[in-house]
Amino acid sequence: TFPVSTNYVERVGENKRWNSSEINFLSAPGGRFDWIIGGFYYHETLDQPYDITVPDVALFERPVSVSAAVPQIVNPRRSYFSQRGQLSSTALAAFGQITWRITPMLALEIGARYSEDQKRGREDQFQVFYNVQVDPGNAYGVLNAGRNLRSDWGAFSGNIGLNFQPGDDTLVYARVSRGYKSGGFSLGALAPVPEVDFEHVTAYEIGWKQGFGW
Repeated sequence: TFPVSTNYVERVGENKRWNSSEINFLSAPGGRFDWIIGGFYYHETLDQPYDITVPDVALFERPVSVSAAVPQIVNPRRSYFSQRGQLSSTALAAFGQITWRITPMLALEIGARYSEDQKRGREDQFQVFYNVQVDPGNAYGVLNAGRNLRSDWGAFSGNIGLNFQPGDDTLVYARVSRGYKSGGFSLGALAPVPEVDFEHVTAYEIGWKQGFGW
C-alpha cells in the first residue's frame, strides 16, 4: 500500500519589524521668516513564508530531483509547494521648508526634500510532484530556485506656494508640489520582471478656504 493523503495544511505568514526616527529644528514663531529643517530614518524587515504541506506523506521530506538542473530539496515540513519572500528596506531623507511673510496678508512657502531608498530582497520557491498512480514510491522535486534582488533609488521633491489671507476667515492659495515614491520588488513568485520602478507625481493646487464663524 502507498500513502494517499487528504490532509493538506496551508500556512500563510508575515513577520515584520520596523523602527523610525525623525529630528526637527524649528525657528522661533512670530517672525517674518519661519523655517524647519530635519532628517528622517526608517528601517523595516519583512518575511513572508507560504507553503502547503502534506504531513502524512513522508516521501515529501526528500523528493527525487527530476533533473540535474533542480537542486535537491530538503523538506522537513513535507510541503508540496513553498515560496518565501524576504525584504530589508532602509529609507533616509533630509528636508527643509521656509515661509516668508512678504506682507501681513501674503506669504511665500518653499520646501525641499531629498529621499534615498535601499531595498534588498530574497525569494525562494520549490514544488514537489507526487501521484500515486504514476509512481507511488517516489515524490519528485520539479522546481527549486531562488535569487537575491537589490536596488537603490533617490530623488528630490518639494513644493512652492503662495498664501493670501486678507482676514481671519479667508485664505486663498496656489501651490505646485512634486512627490516621490520609491520602487520595490514582487517577491516570492520568481516573476520575470520582479522590480517596480520609482514614481514621480507633480500636483498643481489652487483654492479658497472660507470660514463663516458659526
